[in-house]
Amino acid sequence: MTQNVPPKTKLTRLKGSIQQSLGFRLFLISSVAVLLLIPSAMMTSLIRERTCSQGIVVEDIAQKWSGGTQLITGPIITIPYKAHCSKETEDRHGNIEVKRWVEINYAHFLPGDLTIKGEITPEIRYRGIYKVLLFRAALKIKGTFSEVNFKKLGISGKDVIWEKARLAIGLSRVKGITEKVQLKWNAQDIALQPGVDATLNAGNSGISTKIAINPDKAENHYSFDLNLYGHESLSFVPLGKKTEVELSSSWKDPSFMGEYLPRERVIDEKGFSAKWKVLDINREFPQQWVGGRDDISHSWFGVQLFLSVDHYHQSMRMIKYSLLFIMLTFLTFFIIEAMHSQKGIKLHFANYLLIGCALILFYSLLLSLSEHLGFNWAYLIASISIIGMITGYTKSILKDIRLCVIVAGILTVIYTYLFKVVQSEDYALVAGSAGLFIVLAALMYFSRKIDWHGLSSQKNNTETVDFDKRG
Repeated sequence: MTQNVPPKTKLTRLKGSIQQSLGFRLFLISSVAVLLLIPSAMMTSLIRERTCSQGIVVEDIAQKWSGGTQLITGPIITIPYKAHCSKETEDRHGNIEVKRWVEINYAHFLPGDLTIKGEITPEIRYRGIYKVLLFRAALKIKGTFSEVNFKKLGISGKDVIWEKARLAIGLSRVKGITEKVQLKWNAQDIALQPGVDATLNAGNSGISTKIAINPDKAENHYSFDLNLYGHESLSFVPLGKKTEVELSSSWKDPSFMGEYLPRERVIDEKGFSAKWKVLDINREFPQQWVGGRDDISHSWFGVQLFLSVDHYHQSMRMIKYSLLFIMLTFLTFFIIEAMHSQKGIKLHFANYLLIGCALILFYSLLLSLSEHLGFNWAYLIASISIIGMITGYTKSILKDIRLCVIVAGILTVIYTYLFKVVQSEDYALVAGSAGLFIVLAALMYFSRKIDWHGLSSQKNNTETVDFDKRG
C-alpha cells in the first residue's frame, strides 16, 4: 500500500536535494568568492592611501632638498635693439599722417657648441618607513658663441644696444644650486646673479649676467661649473648647434627620457655612463630669433635615477590577481570534495568563507610587512603564514594528512607562480595566460574520472532510502 508523503516532508526533501546539488554548491562557492571582492577592494583602497602618503612625503623632502627635478636651459644670449616702427593714419580731411616711434625689442642667440660633462651622485633619504631618491650633480659646461650676427635678422648694427647684452641660464629649480656660479667669458670672470625675466627667453627661473660682446669678434668662449641638488631626474635642452652631453653615476638603474636617447651608454654593476649628441637640425627651433619662443623647452632630454618598482606598486599588481587566488584555491577544495565524496569529505560554506578570509588577510600582511622588509621578504613571510594557516585548518576539517599535503603543495605552486608573474612585468600577460591554460588543463585531467551525475544521484538516492526507513 502506497504511503502518502506529507507536503512538508516533500518540501524538506526538495530543499535537501537542492542543497546537495553540485550546481547549487558551485553557485554558492562562486558567490562566496565574489563576496570576498569587497574586502579585496578595501585593501586596494588602503594601498592607494599608503601610496598617496608616500607621495606626500617624497614631495615634501624633494621640495626642501632642491625644489624638485632639474631642467637646464642655456646658455642663451639676449641683446636688445631699437626697432623703428611707423604707422599711417588718415585724418578727417583725407590727409595721410605717418607716426613714427622706436620700440625696444630683443634678439636671442644660441651657442654654436655646447658641451656638458657631469657626475651624478645619488643619495637616499628616509623619513620613517618612506624612501626618497635625491642626487648631487657636478656639471662642467663650456662652449662657444660663433654667431652673434644681427644682419641675418635684418637689423642694423647701429640700432643694437650692445652694452645691455645679457647671458642667461634657465634652471627649473634655482633652490638646488649649491655653490656660487662663476662664468668665464672669454678672458673675463663674471659672477652670475639670480633671476631671469621674460625678455631673456630662458624659462621662469634661472641665473643671468651682463656680458661684453665685441661685434667684430668671430667667436666668444664661455665656461662655468654648475653644482646642483636634484630629485630623481636631470635633463637638458639642446641649445647648441652641436650639443654634447656626457653623464656618469654610480646608480645602476637609470631611465633615459625625453626627445633624444643617448648614442652611447654603458650600464653595469658599477653604475652607468651615457653620451648624447644633438645637432641643430634635430630640433624644431633656430639658432637665433627675435621675440619669444614657447617651443624651446619641448626638446629636452636627460636621465632619471629610476627606483626599482616599489612595494606599493607590486602590492597593487598582486591584488589584481585576488579573484584568481580565491577561485584557484576554492576549485582545489571543490575537486577534493568531488574526488573523495564516497569518504564523506564535504566542506561547509562557512569553511570556504574562512579560507577566503585567510586569502584576503595575505594582502594585509604583504602590505604591512613590505613597508619594513621589502616586497620579496614580505611576500615570502606572508605566503608561508597563510599557506600554514590554511593547511592547518584543512587538517582539522578533513582529518586526512595526505590531502593536507596536497593542499599545501597546490597553494605553494599558486603563490610561487603568481610571484613570478608579478615580478616579470614585460611577460606578465603571456605568463598569466599560459598559467591559466596549465591550471585548466590540470583541473580537466584530475576531474576526468569524476561521475558528476553519479554524485548527485547517489546523494538523492541516499536521502530516499532514509526517508523510506522513516516512513
